[in-house]
Amino acid sequence: MPTWDLGSIGNWELLISGKQEVVFLDGTNSSNLRYRYNPIPPIYTAATTHTLLVGVLSDTALEHWYLGARVSQYLFVSPSPTANLMSGVKAQDTYKAQLGRLNLVEFKNYNVIPYVVELVIPHWIEDVYFEVWQYNGIVGTPDTPNFEQLVQQLNAITQQLASLEQYNS
Repeated sequence: MPTWDLGSIGNWELLISGKQEVVFLDGTNSSNLRYRYNPIPPIYTAATTHTLLVGVLSDTALEHWYLGARVSQYLFVSPSPTANLMSGVKAQDTYKAQLGRLNLVEFKNYNVIPYVVELVIPHWIEDVYFEVWQYNGIVGTPDTPNFEQLVQQLNAITQQLASLEQYNS
């Protein structure tokens, strides 16, 4: 089972952050009962690791709304000889990012780097602030000793060798 050091701020890299709002049509706004707008378009960024944090905030969202974004992975592969098909293959995993918190997302590793992360904001949300972070820290296994353990083991071996040298002299 892999292990991460998710709590270390130095292991995270901010890929993208920003603020977007809907575009109201026909001079309407949210105070009109019949207001109309174009929803927030999808947000894209490239990633090189498969463990992400995605955060979405909205000032106009109602308290009971849960969904802040749908998060998907697109791979840059295309076996098709035609240029009419986009070379961004959507992977099967789509995650729901909750409003008002950072959401841990781990995409399956298809060994295609970089890939594109897509955030699709629900059409009913009128404004968003978003962040996408990728984990750049070491992913180990429980069997992988950390640096301090390795230093301790090397010191113990060095002491054993020194005592063997003294015994043989």
